[in-house]
Amino acid sequence: MIQTIHQWQNTFVEDDVFLSAKTVDDHTDKLTPHELKAIESSVAARQQTYSTGRFCAKTALHSMGLGHCDYVQGLLRKEDGAVTWPEAVVGSISHTNDWAIAVVTKLGGNYLSLGVDIEKIDRVDKDVLRHIATDEERANLESGFELRWGRAALFSIKESVYKCLRPLYGEFFGFKDVQIKNLTAPFTKRVQSGIQPEFYAPTVELLLPSLANCIDEQRIRIRLAILPSHVLSLVSYHRAD
Repeated sequence: MIQTIHQWQNTFVEDDVFLSAKTVDDHTDKLTPHELKAIESSVAARQQTYSTGRFCAKTALHSMGLGHCDYVQGLLRKEDGAVTWPEAVVGSISHTNDWAIAVVTKLGGNYLSLGVDIEKIDRVDKDVLRHIATDEERANLESGFELRWGRAALFSIKESVYKCLRPLYGEFFGFKDVQIKNLTAPFTKRVQSGIQPEFYAPTVELLLPSLANCIDEQRIRIRLAILPSHVLSLVSYHRAD
């Protein structure tokens, strides 16, 4: 399924955003000493997801024209969990136990920030909704018919929104401080490849006043892809026109 992503990635992301996805495996031999030190006491599964995520990120950076000399110490983790990207780069990493994915772009172009998240559809059960969903979101999911992937998509988008907006806002905000709307809004960009997952373009409402004062909702773009067993979300914050 990783190959499937690479067949339609140019539909999912714009030309100036670089994406890499790989099956989780042991890539610790490709970590810098500083990166390795960060996970040396972790269990093997954590080492694999971490190293594959970094491998994806470096592959995406290479596609953008950057190499090891641009991040000699590696892509280290900040205190808030964010990645320390090379200068003039913004990006995001996500993984499940079986997939890892990364997106990057040059700061100064069309984007000020990116957030990506991938989730297994069966990972998010109904009990999770009490902690992540607003009353309106729960009602929308439960009205009419319930989407097979709805709960996972809601969780994934909110994770991507946080990754994208947290560096700009500068403070923590919770799942219920944002509200996802129009979950099945059509994504109309033409698909070039022969393999086409379900694509959607939801929107977001910022419920936290201080966040809404800092961030322009109209500059947030959400992309959602529904795969057989996973959902993939990408949130970008664009420069003002």
